[in-house]
Amino acid sequence: MITRILVAIDPSEHSSRASTFATELAIKFGGSVTFLHVLSKVLGREQLKRYLASLEAAPSPDSAQIASVHKELAGSGEAEGIDLLERARSAARTAGVQDVDTSLLDGDPATVILHQAHQGKYDVLVLGRRGMGSLKGLLTGSVSQKVASWGNGTIVLVN
Repeated sequence: MITRILVAIDPSEHSSRASTFATELAIKFGGSVTFLHVLSKVLGREQLKRYLASLEAAPSPDSAQIASVHKELAGSGEAEGIDLLERARSAARTAGVQDVDTSLLDGDPATVILHQAHQGKYDVLVLGRRGMGSLKGLLTGSVSQKVASWGNGTIVLVN
């Protein structure tokens, strides 16, 4: 029985099709779906946010340092990730999925996806066969190739 579906998403067309597939699967089986987006550009966003808060709360704030941290956070892709997740959540709910969740995490995408899949005890893991990976992905293997080692359930790679 399929009750819990994890779908890893990025801005790619393959990922969009994976989201659609996971949504259809959740509707067909009455399951829940969790959309996961992993930010790999800037590790330690939470530490940067805490540092920014301490800078802003200082008796004499360093505006140049504050601007630098804001710029670093803006380049992390957080806003884009939140938007991507919200669009996926909205589309799934509009299609009729009752139980939809989202998660935005930092780290190596394959490692984070596998960790979430294991921790969340998902029945199915869905992701696009090709995503927004870089040249490094061609040399070291894609996220989907690395995630293919998951042994707790079914993996669906969507073209």
